[in-house]
Amino acid sequence: MRHSAFDAIDHNAPIHKLNHYGIRILALDWFSSSVMDLQQYTFFKGNSSEEPTLTCGVLQGSVLGPLLFIIYINDMPKWLRSATAIIFHISIKH
Repeated sequence: MRHSAFDAIDHNAPIHKLNHYGIRILALDWFSSSVMDLQQYTFFKGNSSEEPTLTCGVLQGSVLGPLLFIIYINDMPKWLRSATAIIFHISIKH
């Protein structure tokens, strides 16, 4: 099974980080509602799996996933004591 880096981050972590950066009330509620209480299931040949509530990650293909991940890792270089972090930038040409 293939996982992205954001699949392992608890939903509460980026929400706390947004609050730390000053995102409040309506905007914070909007971000929270986009990642909290998500459910996932598989449907194959007429059969459905259970629908567990997800506690980590975001919907695949969402616009918010990369944004929340960048917000989450933004201050990562401050955490590191014995290593150097290089935060990258990807340029997309139209």
